[in-house]
Amino acid sequence: MKFKKFLSLTLATTIAFTATLSSSASIFADDVEIPQTEESQSFGSLILEKIKSNYGDSNIDDSVATPINPNNGSEIAPMWNGATHDDIITDNNFGYIPEKYVDLVMKICRWCDDPTRISNSTCIHGNCNYVASLKFLWKYAKVIGNKNISGTYSQLSANAKNVALAQFNNKGIINNKADYQGLLDLATRTVAIINQYGKEKTPKERKYLIYGVILHLLGDITAHRTIVPQFMVNRVNDPNYKNSENKFETKHFGNNWSYVKSLVQNGNIDFTTLQRYSSGELSIKEFRKRYEDNTKVVPNRVLAAETMAEYFMRKFSGGFDVNIFDVHYANVTLINYINYRNQG
Repeated sequence: MKFKKFLSLTLATTIAFTATLSSSASIFADDVEIPQTEESQSFGSLILEKIKSNYGDSNIDDSVATPINPNNGSEIAPMWNGATHDDIITDNNFGYIPEKYVDLVMKICRWCDDPTRISNSTCIHGNCNYVASLKFLWKYAKVIGNKNISGTYSQLSANAKNVALAQFNNKGIINNKADYQGLLDLATRTVAIINQYGKEKTPKERKYLIYGVILHLLGDITAHRTIVPQFMVNRVNDPNYKNSENKFETKHFGNNWSYVKSLVQNGNIDFTTLQRYSSGELSIKEFRKRYEDNTKVVPNRVLAAETMAEYFMRKFSGGFDVNIFDVHYANVTLINYINYRNQG
């Protein structure tokens, strides 16, 4: 199914349902089950309610979902590629991004996966402290988009970098050398994006350049940093899932299977870490496409990314809110979230 078919809710409806939530509380549902009478339903709840009313309950809760039929006419992009990133943006725009800037945002978002366009930074893809990464990019976008700050594009990008990094002075992340180095690397890449693609742009256009990076990050976080759910192990020998992609193939792990199984059972492994235990039966690229970047593996990961994208665009002007990561869909739990939240 194409998400934009059921994500046609209006901003007014969203605000009406979330208005009673306190600023310190998560705006998202506590579970994928839809509250029946709660007046302060979250946007995530509205999405799921819309899905259920249009398509029934199958595949809503991945822990009890029916096997995914690859021939069921689904229009979801089969991989977490440019098309998936595009959908995450367009399905949740609601007019937050003016039409004349949408192509710019989508272009930069796609280019984050093209090292010939944007030099690789693991933080852009969520493989660092993703809380700190988003917090940095959020602030950077606000500063670079400020039309009241004068200077050349290179001066403006350097200033935005310094202001965004200043948020982390005397913070826990400073004491984690790997995370902080990743953040510095992200800052360097972000400045390079403005210097390369923002020379002739207006402040608002430069802001939307960074939006593209942010929305790529939000899409990749759930693809890469979601804890692998137990059901993928449970389904290995279940005949109902014989032809499903939404489970493990033990041959892909070989002699490492028992160890991977124990890591999953203890909730200690995310999708991007799985490749460390590949048997070599698939190339690393094929292995990642099979599990990490496959939207048929835990489909709720896409829903979570779309919800975070909408939340970001709706809340951007008010400043960074870490609750953007409190997305409570079944089997979508971000690894290291509590630590990252405290450090970032």
